[in-house]
Amino acid sequence: SIIWAVLLACITSPIILTLVLRHYNRLAEQYLEKQQLDTSIVEGRGPLHVNIQIRSSIVPGMQDAIKRSINSIGLFVIDQRSWSPRGLNAIVASEIYAIDSK
Repeated sequence: SIIWAVLLACITSPIILTLVLRHYNRLAEQYLEKQQLDTSIVEGRGPLHVNIQIRSSIVPGMQDAIKRSINSIGLFVIDQRSWSPRGLNAIVASEIYAIDSK
């Protein structure tokens, strides 16, 4: 009886998973067709999302200078990430996600 239960579970699990995925894909398509995601659009224009990637050598005060420059052109910083390896001649990788504040 244990073998029968394992075989039954192996056969029915992929079928049930496929049915569940199809159901939620249909719900997602209906949601997108209703255009409920366009609530942030004003006068036919949506907000501008920007991803800025910078690779440079290590410079003291660089992160603050980048943030000031981004804010001065009217962008609002959502997220900022930086990676720096160890070593004397390290290259810092920065990634900034910003949105238009206008």
